[in-house]
Amino acid sequence: MNKDKSQVKLCECGCGGLAPIAKRTVKSRGYVRGMPKKFIVGHAARVSQNGTNNPMWKGGKIEVPCSQCGETTNKHLSQIKNKKENFCCVKCYGEWKKTHLRGENNPAWQGGKIKVKCTQCNKEIDKNKSSLKQSKNQFCSLDCNYKWMSAHRRGENHPMWKGGKINVSCEQCGKILTRTPGKIKDRNFCDNKCSSEWNSINLSGKNSYNWKGRKKEFICDHCGNLFNKYCTVTTRYNFCSPECHYEWNSINVRGENHYNWQGGVSYKDYCLTWRESEFKSYILERDGHRCQNPDCWGTSKKLARHHINFNKKDCNPDNIITLCVSCNARANKDRDWHKKYYQAIMSKKRITNNENTNYINIEGEVNLWKENKAHSPVLLF
Repeated sequence: MNKDKSQVKLCECGCGGLAPIAKRTVKSRGYVRGMPKKFIVGHAARVSQNGTNNPMWKGGKIEVPCSQCGETTNKHLSQIKNKKENFCCVKCYGEWKKTHLRGENNPAWQGGKIKVKCTQCNKEIDKNKSSLKQSKNQFCSLDCNYKWMSAHRRGENHPMWKGGKINVSCEQCGKILTRTPGKIKDRNFCDNKCSSEWNSINLSGKNSYNWKGRKKEFICDHCGNLFNKYCTVTTRYNFCSPECHYEWNSINVRGENHYNWQGGVSYKDYCLTWRESEFKSYILERDGHRCQNPDCWGTSKKLARHHINFNKKDCNPDNIITLCVSCNARANKDRDWHKKYYQAIMSKKRITNNENTNYINIEGEVNLWKENKAHSPVLLF
């Protein structure tokens, strides 16, 4: 299809390409619907639009003298339009204002200060008109202000006056009390003693704000004893004491019956013997309920069972040793060395064949391991 010659135009950037046809009229960009544009998309930036080539060109900068120091500066016509004074920097502008915009020459001039007398001591003072509009009374100092206020702004003359103190009677003992209107309540008492006595008589039982009904008898779900409890705190299960509650939970809310049961995930990596309480008691009693590490720091009193070869499936008693939580955590660093270290301790325990011994003298073997290793368990962290 042949295009009309009026609709054919080369891009003005000089690339030789045909400019596209405008699909709609946009006055801000110079587009006319059905007519070719000036540039191909993205080619307008190739043409320099600085200086005289810019459609917004207004003649460039003009040299003007500074009104303060006299030095010439270059400024655009828009910067000097409607301005009588021109400055080369902010410093010159500030110095010029100090000398030319003071007193009567200042646009905000209101006639200067006026001499008035202090309301308290009658001393003549100079005040601006703006301060005279704010208050009728003028003072030469804060002392005069305070003295005048203490003499003229008290009692009925005070703007916050509400009628003065009023006589009221104590609800409990009938004593006459003098109170300001702001401190008068529905019930007034002379002291806390009268208030507590009145409350014990008038706000007890059903008259109390926190009345929840009388106590009722319930049967403890653990021991079967009868006990009294308010109806508002009843639950599905009722217990006569916290001890009964704890014992009942230890029997009925454990394992698969526990609300947070997730299928035994915590014991997934361990053997079945590990879960038995008898096995745990045996290990603790064998080691005397104490950490078996001679170099224990003593930072934790909580005990844990540690697998010497770090195999959680291996629950052989000779492979398990009692350590505190701190020593158990430190054993995870340099596992090979700690494995040999605790195996030496267990081998010495087997030789002595005395499971009731808390600490066994293995200083010779410990020192031997320290000589073979440049660092000791105490210096690991």
